[in-house]
Amino acid sequence: MELSNGSGQSSSPILILNACPDVQLRGVRAKILNDAGYYTSSASTPDEASRLSARMNCALAVVCYSFSEREQQTIHDRLQEQSPATRFILLDHVADEDPKGFLVKIRKALYKLEIVKPERRA
Repeated sequence: MELSNGSGQSSSPILILNACPDVQLRGVRAKILNDAGYYTSSASTPDEASRLSARMNCALAVVCYSFSEREQQTIHDRLQEQSPATRFILLDHVADEDPKGFLVKIRKALYKLEIVKPERRA
């Protein structure tokens, strides 16, 4: 687990759970989020994401496309159970190609303009 904020901002911290099995993608996203003033807690597995969400009050969970659909759904379901107020964004490849667009998506989710959740699977 990593918890960091690269900006040193003094305003009320916003904690984002950054879940991704790929260490490089997770690191790049954490840097983008930290540079934008957000605190991040990073998880590489659904179980780690679940443990972190149970211990920390994350405003938002950012979940990578590189998890399988089953893992994505598991993370979503556990987050909803443990921390129903936490918003959930399932990322696609575009997030890696457009860091500014990634941050816009984060801000919209945090400010209730857009909440992105996966569809429930039968």
